[in-house]
Amino acid sequence: MKYLNDKKIARGENFDPLKDVKDNITDDFNPFTDDNLETKAVSITYSSYDVKKVGEQTITYTATDKWGKSSTKTRKLTVTSENPMDSKYIEFKNGEKFELKEGEFLPFDARIEHNVISKGTSKVLVTISQSLS
Repeated sequence: MKYLNDKKIARGENFDPLKDVKDNITDDFNPFTDDNLETKAVSITYSSYDVKKVGEQTITYTATDKWGKSSTKTRKLTVTSENPMDSKYIEFKNGEKFELKEGEFLPFDARIEHNVISKGTSKVLVTISQSLS
């Protein structure tokens, strides 16, 4: 395989993981066609992905010919959404809002009353770094 372009789709949109992949396969035969897949001259496998999961995912593709020669490439799949409920954010009583991505940290004064708003499964870790007394 030569290269794979990253893809960006809306949440729930149809996504054909093999579209454009077959065009990037090079081997001893010329040109590559769907017959190469049907006759098992080449097999293409790819890792799982979820078109309903908002964010970035990496799909790993491997093309293997009948002689065992293989090539592996990755592509980034970005699933987007306009639905504000798909974002995870922390909202403070004073009106400040911060959108958080998985693994990000937001230092804040625990003495301020706040609400954590998320429509997905979230874990909140609170670490006290110094005494406030």
